Order: sequence, then C-alpha cells, then structure tokens
Amino acid sequence: MRFKAENTARVEVLAGAASLGGAIGGVTGVAASIGFAMAQNVIDSNVSAYLLNVTKAKTTGGLLIVEAVSSGTIKAEAYAASAAVGVGMGGGGIAVAGGGAAATNKVSSDTVANVTGGRLESTGAITVKASSASTIDAKIAAVALAVGADLSAGVGIAIGSSVAVNQIGTVGDRNKVEATLENVSVDAGGTLTVDALSNNQITATILAAAAALSGGTVGVSVGGAGAGGRNEIAVATRARINGDGTGIVAGGLAVSAQDTSKIKALAAAGSVAASFGAAGASVALGIGAADNVVRNQITAEIVAADTLIDVGSAGVSLTARDNTEIEAVASAASLAVAFSTVAVAGSGAAAKNSIDNDVLAQISSSKLDSVGNVMVTAESIGSIKAKIAAAAAAAVIVPGAGVGVAIGVAVAVNEIGDWTDAGETGNDPKFAPVQGVNGGSSLKAVILNSQLDVDGDVSLSGRSAQTIKAEVVSAAAALAGSDLAVGVAGAGTYAENRIAMQTEASISGTSNNRATISASDISISANDSSDIDALVGSVALAAAVGSTAGVSVAGSVAVAKNVIDNDVSAFALYANLEAELIPTHDPVYTRGGDGSIVHTNKPSVNAATPGKITISARQGATIDAQSASAALGVAAASFGASIGAGGAIALNAILGSTNAFANGSSLRAGDDILVQATNIMTIEAEVAALAGSVSIGGVAVSASLGAGVAQNFIGYTLGSGNPQQRVQVLSYLNDTTVDTYGNPMLSPRRVPT
Repeated sequence: MRFKAENTARVEVLAGAASLGGAIGGVTGVAASIGFAMAQNVIDSNVSAYLLNVTKAKTTGGLLIVEAVSSGTIKAEAYAASAAVGVGMGGGGIAVAGGGAAATNKVSSDTVANVTGGRLESTGAITVKASSASTIDAKIAAVALAVGADLSAGVGIAIGSSVAVNQIGTVGDRNKVEATLENVSVDAGGTLTVDALSNNQITATILAAAAALSGGTVGVSVGGAGAGGRNEIAVATRARINGDGTGIVAGGLAVSAQDTSKIKALAAAGSVAASFGAAGASVALGIGAADNVVRNQITAEIVAADTLIDVGSAGVSLTARDNTEIEAVASAASLAVAFSTVAVAGSGAAAKNSIDNDVLAQISSSKLDSVGNVMVTAESIGSIKAKIAAAAAAAVIVPGAGVGVAIGVAVAVNEIGDWTDAGETGNDPKFAPVQGVNGGSSLKAVILNSQLDVDGDVSLSGRSAQTIKAEVVSAAAALAGSDLAVGVAGAGTYAENRIAMQTEASISGTSNNRATISASDISISANDSSDIDALVGSVALAAAVGSTAGVSVAGSVAVAKNVIDNDVSAFALYANLEAELIPTHDPVYTRGGDGSIVHTNKPSVNAATPGKITISARQGATIDAQSASAALGVAAASFGASIGAGGAIALNAILGSTNAFANGSSLRAGDDILVQATNIMTIEAEVAALAGSVSIGGVAVSASLGAGVAQNFIGYTLGSGNPQQRVQVLSYLNDTTVDTYGNPMLSPRRVPT
C-alpha cells in the first residue's frame, strides 16, 4: 500500500542581448550602445502526502508507504554584449558602451509526508518519507567595448556588469522537508522508518569584462567591470515521531533527517583601458564579489512517546546529519595603459562565506524498550574553500609628465557559527568580531527525561568536523616612463576566518524525575574537529624612469585573523545509568546417590558480559596561518626617489571548553566507568615581510620598511562576562554515586602546541 505525492518542476531560460553603435562624423562622432539581459525565475511548490485520523491502515505481506517527493531545478543563462565606436574629424570622437546581465532565481518548496492520528498495521515494513532536491545553475556574463578616436579628442567609456541572486529558501522563510508521525499507533512486523532527506545545490558563474580605447590629441579611456552574486540556502529538514497513540511496536525503528547543501560560486571581472595622445588618461576598474550563506536546521526526534515504543532485534537508529560545502572564487583584474598623461588601475575582489546550521537528534519525554541497540547520532560536516585574487597593473609612457597608479585589494571573511561585529564593551579589537548572542552553531545528540530499557547497547554520538581553507592574494604593478615620472603601487590582502561550534552528547532528566537508562553498554561521546588553513599574500611593484625626475612608491600589506572558539560537552545530568552488571549467583549443592556433591544450579555459559559506561568529550583544533608581503620601489632619473614598505600580520587564537562529567546522577556498571575530556590544540604561523627600494640618479634617495607580526593565543581572557575566555578542560563527578566491579576513571587531558 503506497500513498505518494510527487512534483517535478524545471525551468530553463536563456536571455541574451547585444547592441552595436557606430558613428563617424565629418566633425564630431558620438556613439552610444547599451545591451541588457535579465532572467527572473521562481519555483514555488507545496507537496504533501498524508493520512489523517485513519482508523486503521493495514497491509498483510507487503509494505505500507507514505511518501512525498519534490524536485525543483532552475537553469538560467543571461548574456549581454555591447560595442560602440565613435570617430570624429576634429570635433571629437566619443563612444559609450554598456553591457549588463542579471538574474534572480528562487526555489521555494515545502515537502511534507505526515500521518496524524489513527493506526498503522503491517506484517512488513512501514515507511513515512519526505525527500526534496533543489538545484539552481546560473551563468551570467556581460561584456562591453568602446572605441573613441578623433584628431583633437577621443573618449571611450565601457562598463560591463553582471549580477545574480540565487535562493533556495530564505532565513526568514526556510523551505521545509518533513516526515512526521503525530500520535499514531503502530504495529509493524518489519522496520518503522521515518525519513526526511534534503539535497540542495547552487552553482553560479558570474563574469564581466570591459575594454575602452581612445586616441587623439587628448585621449580619455574608462573601463569598468563588476561581477557580483549572492547565494543562499535555508532549509529546515525534520524527521519526527510525536506521541505514540496507544503504543508503537516494530521489528526495528529508524528515524533520520539528512541534509546535503552545496554552493559553488565564481565571480570574476576584468577591465582594460588604453589611451593614446599628448595628454589624457586611462582608468580601468574591476570588482568581483560573492556572498554565500547556508542556514539550515536538521532535526531527528522522538518526543512525547510516553505510552511505549517496543522495538525488536533490529534496534533503534535516530540520526540527524548535515553535510555543507561552500566553494567560492572571486577575482578581479585591471590593466590601464596610457600613451598620454595618467594611467590608473584598480581591482577589488571580496567574498563572504557563512555556514550556521543547527543539528539535533533527540529522544525526549518518551519510554522505549529495545532488544537491539539504540543509537542516537548527530553529525555535522562543514567546509568552506575560498580563493580570492585581485591584480592591477598601470603603465604610462609619455614625454613630459606621467603618473601611473595601481591598486589591488583582496578580502575574504569566512565563518562557521553565529558571529557578530565588534562593539561590545571589553572586546579586544585583535579578535573582533566575537561570537554573537546565539553562540556557535549547535550540534546535539541527547536523551531527555526518558526511560530506556535496552538489551543491547545505548550509544549517543555528537560529531562535528569543520574546515576552512582560504587563499587570498593581491598584486599591483605601476610603471611610469616620462621626463617627470611617478609610479605608485599598493596591494592589500585581508582574511578573517572563524569557527564556533557547540557540540553536545548528553543524557539528562530533572532533580525530581531522573532519566533512566538500562543497557549492555552505555556510551556518551562528543567529538569536535576544527581546522583553519589560511594563506594570505600581497605583492606591490612600482617603477619610475624619467630624464628629469622619477618617484616611485610601493606598499604591500597582508593580514590574517583566525579564531576557533568551540564548546564540547558530554555528560549525564540527573540520570540513572545502568550497564550490564556482573550476575550474582547463590550456589545450591545436593548429595548424589553415590555420595558426591552436585552443583545443581550452575550459571549459564552464556552469561552476559559485564557492561561499561563511557562519557567522553574530545576536541581537536588546528590553525595553520601563512602571511607574506613584498614591496619594491624602483626609480631612475636625474633625481630619483623610491619608497618600499611591506607588512605581514597573523593573529590566531583558540578558545573554548571541553567538559565530560556526571552531575546528580547514578552510574552502575559491571565493568569500567570512564569519564574523559581531551583537548588537543595546535597553532602554526609563518609570517614574512620583504621591502626594497632602489634609486639611481645624480641625486638618489631610497627608503624601505618591512615588518612582520605574529600573535598566537591558546586561551585568552578579557575579563569577566566576556565570551572569550581561557581554554577549559574538565572531567568530574558531582553529587553522583558510582558502583562498578571494574575501574572508575577520570581523565582530563589538554595538549597545546
């Protein structure tokens, strides 16, 4: 018996625009050309499969399935091209070209499989499943070309711009993927499965280019290119059993919520400007930017099942799993060449990438018996990979005076967790921003206010693995060759990476209503592994060659700021935990007919193996930072002056806590009881700064300055009440009774490097 609702939606669009303008005037020629293409796409769907208050849904010898399936795909392409040519014969030649392409794509979808009230019966398996797959693939590009020429004055202006906004849900209105049982009685010979699965992917390629050429006695060229995009995924995925009617009986129970989200974004812009004339200017600007956000909620839970869930040998699996990946590339390049007076090139590339997901696997306010194992698992794997590059080059070659200026700036901000900007009293500016009011992203595997009687093992596992890898570089080069030559080059790179996770595995009740767990073995484990790998670099080169005077200035700076601030906890709070005890035996002996002594009640050879209780919290945090800068100024003239300055900075801190404990609880085991907290922290920093200056001339002056700074902290106290505190590693028992035939062990361990 199958109840299924399914929707497949697909949008494919290609938008294109091209324009060409040309003017040739006997005196003045003016040409303008604008090409613009736009695509706007929305998928808005609601897919539901449900049974509502069905007195009895029964199958014999088959499966009972309630399933909702949705898929939404948007494939959008928008391209624009523009070219303008203006030629005059003494009154001016002017050309203006603008190319623009834009796209907005949104998938808004709720997918729900729900059974409310009533009763489900099957001699086989029963499945309630919701699955959703959302995909956006956007390719946006724009190009512009302008050529202006005249015997007197030529002007060319070209602007290329591309923009895309892609959304799968929004933070204010998340897409929903839900599989739920609400107050349903169940009798299944096979496994009862409640499964919610979400798969989301955004791929965005955004490109822009512009080229401007001019020629005349006075030549002016301006080329500007900008490419930018925002990509957002926000989905709530939940698998839930809420209440159990008159009870749930099944051969096995599997409740699973899983989300896989990926953003892959490329934003790149390039511009060229060239001018020819006795006087004039070339200006080239390029900007590439990307903003990527993932805000998901993944929940697998059994709540208020207070009649009884009775499960056979297949046991219970409760799993909430998150796998999120962001890959971002932002780049910008500009080239300005002037056979006139001034050449200016500027490039800026930036990306902000953010992951803030909450993962919860819980059994709350429920009663559960199981012949097989009970496994409660919460897992989060998050990865950010960012490559940011900016390059600018300017060259001016002209008799008389010439000025070349090149500026390249690259910025990356990558964060996992909930962070906010600095500004609160007491925050140290070296480590701003700090954690926001909601703290780090949350990952929990918990049993709350529940009673479990399990023949197999009970295992709670919270596992987090978060990685940030950032490569951020910038370069600038300026060359001036004239009688009076000035070259200025500046390169700046800034990367800020931060991770904040709160990882918990726990069994807890209240002081007057303790959680009670009986099993063969009991394991409570919280594990976090966080890694930041940052490479930042900048290079600046300025050269001025003149017959009379030459002045060059080159400056470069690279800054890396990295913070890991995680809290990892494994604990029992107001809980009674009992692992398999060593069986007691009172022997009974009788005398046989031959007068021998007979042991009449020998224990079984298959006596249970004594059980263990393990409460373990483990954290591993690693920061590997490399920051380097180089600057060189060169001047050659009758009077030559050059300045080179380079600075590299790395600021690194690992904060947070690792706690394993039992409080207000009872621990009884036939074998060992282990309460262990382990924290392993490593910071590796390499900082290099190189500066040089060379001056050649009748009078030559040069100056250079290079500075490298590294500050590394494992633990950092700013005062009471501040969220940034020294590292804490605790393993303890408080107000807890321990009864074991094995060894009780407390083991706090911290390994800083």
